[in-house]
Amino acid sequence: MTTLTRVLLLVAVLVAGCKGRSSEVSGPATRPSGGAGGVVRTATLGYGLPSTWARQSPAHFAALLADHGLGLTVIELLDDTTGQPPPWPTIRAFLDAMRARQIATHVFLVNWNCRGTATPCPAVGEVGEWTRRLAELGTVGVTVEVAEPRDGDVPAIRAAREAWPGLFAVNWGFPGSTSVAYDIRSIHQCSPDPATWPRGADILHVTDCHGSLTQNARGIAQWTKATGGDAGVILFDWRSPAPDLAVLRELRDG
Repeated sequence: MTTLTRVLLLVAVLVAGCKGRSSEVSGPATRPSGGAGGVVRTATLGYGLPSTWARQSPAHFAALLADHGLGLTVIELLDDTTGQPPPWPTIRAFLDAMRARQIATHVFLVNWNCRGTATPCPAVGEVGEWTRRLAELGTVGVTVEVAEPRDGDVPAIRAAREAWPGLFAVNWGFPGSTSVAYDIRSIHQCSPDPATWPRGADILHVTDCHGSLTQNARGIAQWTKATGGDAGVILFDWRSPAPDLAVLRELRDG
């Protein structure tokens, strides 16, 4: 099984030679080992705006992440009000901007916590079709996941796995997490204390359980850097209209 560190090193190498970068990005791509002012890049640490990413300037957001030494971000593919993806050119521009800065994007193809909300949940066929369309935009620098499934959602995981030729994550501990081949085990964290989090060469911790986990960004950054690549972390900044510069500084300086 591919370790998370090897996955991200592969992403960095492939992205460095990737063609077709976003026209919004000018100048050389950020080196894998550093950001602005000599900031050391931590390839296994990231920050994302899962609900509002499509309303950001991709080039500006990618530059912020790189300049704060981050190597990961996360998006939810489906708009949480319509239950549909944003326009595909918007998705392409975001992914290309991240690739240009050697940042890997973790994509929630669908988050099944849409249940009990006004957001319509997708059908299995839709998940497969969206996954195929996403693959057409390129798999370099992108990992995907079907998040928070129940027993009845296992066919959606299989449909996504069949449609996605790249690196695939399973939501570990949820139904279906052992029913398909995977590269990464994604663990959704609720505890703000990373000392209680498991380490593993193929583990990615995603703090989508509660937005308050950003309040311990420094501690989470310190823990991630101390693992030496033996686990990755992406902080979810739920519904924030723009990147939180204070949180980004905590991640950089932790």
